[in-house]
Formats: sequence, C-alpha cells, structure tokens
Amino acid sequence: MYGKRLLPLLVTIMTVVALGACSRQPVRPNPEPQLREIQKTGYVPQAHYQTTSVHEVWEHDGASIDASYVAPSGAKAERFPLIVFLPGLGEQSTA
Repeated sequence: MYGKRLLPLLVTIMTVVALGACSRQPVRPNPEPQLREIQKTGYVPQAHYQTTSVHEVWEHDGASIDASYVAPSGAKAERFPLIVFLPGLGEQSTA
C-alpha cells in the first residue's frame, strides 16, 4: 500500500535531484595568470636562426611575378616546416 504511493514520490525526487545536478555550470579556472605569462613574450621566438634569402621577379605571359625564397642556413641539419605565403589582393609579396 505504501509502495504504490511512495514510488511516484521517489521517482519525482530522483528526477529533481538529477536535473539539479545537471544544471550547474562547471567551475572554470581563471585564465588571467596564463594570459599574463603569454603576454610577457607574445610572439617572440624561443630561438633565432640565420636565414638565406633570394628574391626574384619571374615573367610569365607578360606578367611579372615576385618570388622569394627564405631558408634557414647554418651547420645544423634540422627539419623545418615549409611555409608558402600567397598574398591576397592589395597585399605586398614581401609582407
């Protein structure tokens, strides 16, 4: 007799508790200390490398194309990523 009345009440209480637990936002850490640490150096590289650069102007179908080649130089045989810069409209190729 009590089981029939108690079961809907228990289901209701459990549903309210479960929904209450899901409605809380997680506590997020304060990003300020990390931001201050990053702002100290910004985009300053950790190491500086000597480079060799070549700038040429190529002619193709009557149009001149600026081409630049910049590569690290030195005694170390390291692997570096290849970066291709394609300037958009109005941008300089030497940017």
